[in-house]
Order: sequence, then C-alpha cells, then structure tokens
Amino acid sequence: MAIESSFLDILTRYVLPPVLGGGAGFFTVYANWGIEKRRQRLAQRKEHIASWRKELLPLVPPNTGWHGELASQAMASPAFASLEPHLSPELLTKMRDEHTVRIGGDFPRRDLITEIGRLEKR
Repeated sequence: MAIESSFLDILTRYVLPPVLGGGAGFFTVYANWGIEKRRQRLAQRKEHIASWRKELLPLVPPNTGWHGELASQAMASPAFASLEPHLSPELLTKMRDEHTVRIGGDFPRRDLITEIGRLEKR
C-alpha cells in the first residue's frame, strides 16, 4: 500500500500539473490565435468596404448613365477588382452588357451601394 500511495502522490504532485498546465496553455494560445484571426478578417473587410465607398463610388457619379468610357474606367479600377468577386451574378451581367446603354437613372450607383451595404451587414 505504501508503494501505491507514493505512486499516486508522485503522479498528482509532479506529473499531472505540468501536463494539465501545458494542455491549458496550448488551448489558450490556439483560442487567442482564432480570435485574432477573426479580428484581422473583420478589420480587412471594413477596410475593403471603406475603400469601395471612397474610391469606386466617385467613379460612378449619380444620374450620368453607364456607358463607354465611364463604365470601362470604373470597371478597370482596383476598387472594382476587389469588389467584383462579391457582387451578384445578375448585377455583373447588367454591368458588363455592352449592348445596353443606360442613360439617366441611377444605374449602377444605387445597385453598387445596395451590394456594398449587403456585404457590410454580412
């Protein structure tokens, strides 16, 4: 019995605390890494949304239509390139349709503002 009690005593005093502490330390580091990764992703998303509003929307002035040079200039911008993968296929099709000239109205400015707002909420 003395051997069993000393074995359990050694196990509980010298073996379990470092093993449990190491496991808890590993879990804490992993959890903090996940939280930081999520924060960075959120900050990057906010940065993209701000750049779309600041750089892309001035390229599409209200009530000027969507045609020729204006459309090609806006679609060639780096801000549009970063927004393009997030846009709905229907809006992309409308914007790329070269045979349709849309004069007046608020296309595609209103649609872009709606899409950016949708992405911001998500």
